[in-house]
Amino acid sequence: MPVTFTVESCVRPPPAGSCPLGIASDAISTTVPVLSPVVFTAAPNAASVEKLRVVFNPAARTSNFIKKRADANFQVKLMSISSDSSVFGTFSWKFEEDVYYQPETTIAASSSEAGARALSWTAADGSEWHTGVFVFFEPTFKGSSAFTGGETAANDLYTFALMFNDGSNFDEGDSNTAHQERECSGRGSCDSVSGKCACPVGYTGVACERSE
Repeated sequence: MPVTFTVESCVRPPPAGSCPLGIASDAISTTVPVLSPVVFTAAPNAASVEKLRVVFNPAARTSNFIKKRADANFQVKLMSISSDSSVFGTFSWKFEEDVYYQPETTIAASSSEAGARALSWTAADGSEWHTGVFVFFEPTFKGSSAFTGGETAANDLYTFALMFNDGSNFDEGDSNTAHQERECSGRGSCDSVSGKCACPVGYTGVACERSE
């Protein structure tokens, strides 16, 4: 007599407006307690690498930015350094693929996240876009005629990536969490309007979680 196996689906009901989650075997979870989505690359001025402090607050992202659903590479340029002790200077920022920087703006000298400046912009239609990224410089990094021993200078360029990863962490006590839960199992593409996954050849299921 043939034996029948029942396989329980790993797909969870998705929140409204998003695609279902599935487990992709090629997406290993991180073993650290908290995902760190900000990844720096070396700055042209080696002495200034990571002198820019970056804070990421996922809750601050606007829905229109979340729908981009892709890694974002940022470039932040220190335009000038102020002699005022309460102001660090001015900066501009842009996405790496953009031609033009956002308007130059002032950034405070702060030793805490409270003084961080948001990387956001207003689109042509008047809508507000917020990346959830905030930046600031600590006063000890300041270099100008009024502050000796500083580690920054005008035209310093900082490049970093914000990885699109809203998955879960690996729990050593539960081997089932060794792989990230991702929309469309990290294989298909998500249609955020219909909430359905478009699966590539060789995969099926509402979350592209099964191989043919």
